[in-house]
Amino acid sequence: MLSESTVENCPTQCRQPFIVAALDIGSNSFHLVIARQVDGDFQFLERNKQQIQLAAGLNSKNTINSKTIDRAMACLEEFSKLIRHYQPTQIRAVATHSLRVANNAEEFLLRAQQHFPASIEIISGTQEAQLIYEGVAHLSDIHDQLLVMDIGGGSTEFVIGSDFHAKQLRSCPVGCINLTRQFFPDGTLSRKRFDNLINAAQQQLTPFSEQYIKLGWTQCLGSSGSIRMIDRILKKEGYRKRTITLEHLLTIADHILAFDKLNDIKLPGLWPQRKTILAAAVGILIAAFRSLRIEQMNYTRGALREGLLYSLINNH
Repeated sequence: MLSESTVENCPTQCRQPFIVAALDIGSNSFHLVIARQVDGDFQFLERNKQQIQLAAGLNSKNTINSKTIDRAMACLEEFSKLIRHYQPTQIRAVATHSLRVANNAEEFLLRAQQHFPASIEIISGTQEAQLIYEGVAHLSDIHDQLLVMDIGGGSTEFVIGSDFHAKQLRSCPVGCINLTRQFFPDGTLSRKRFDNLINAAQQQLTPFSEQYIKLGWTQCLGSSGSIRMIDRILKKEGYRKRTITLEHLLTIADHILAFDKLNDIKLPGLWPQRKTILAAAVGILIAAFRSLRIEQMNYTRGALREGLLYSLINNH
């Protein structure tokens, strides 16, 4: 611990707090987190999320429409105000699946330069999975080998790792927004459509499922707002166990399919802004549980944005 005399003689750079900001431009939501480094870890100063739904703004030619881009720029402008308030030492901003596939991504990035004080990096699916794992690993109590799953709006990531080392990284182009648009284009629910969604998701997992099963894990953690939502619904429904199981997911699916329209879904604990993507998120989880033979999963708050923060702190 520094004494008072040591602090007085310490150069200015030593006394200034190291504040970092991380921006995750996801296919569903934009997340900004600002934190201060404290003894090698960080203390959150600000968390802000806006549901922009970039993936919903993509047309059949993978062009993000102007209305969605305008909404994204307004969000970046709001985030910039927070950046100016906290004046972080370093900022890292990354974009994921929707900007990976958008043919007007360059236009988006050029406009973003006018609204956000740092350049935005479009990362690969593998880089996204790596950052998600780092965020989860730092904020979770890990026992032995770990499987991490993160459902996004445009893609879902699967990582097997141990401690802070990721061993297998996969990103699949199945997300709760793009599958909703594909299988429920008019917002109408049916058992057939739901089963087709599950089958399509399982097909994306087939190329690596056996490899993952063979490598194995002793702990499974789910990251993302969708998994948090499902975990919340289960608790509100009165399930005593905190773990998510296939049986629980099938029960939620039955409740969902009792409604005719996505917008009509009403379940205890369901946030209104997530009702239209809930069916797809549950379907993706069912596909993962079946393909990878997952027995149970726990929700974790760690995610890509925390991975970004730790990458900045580690570089510092």
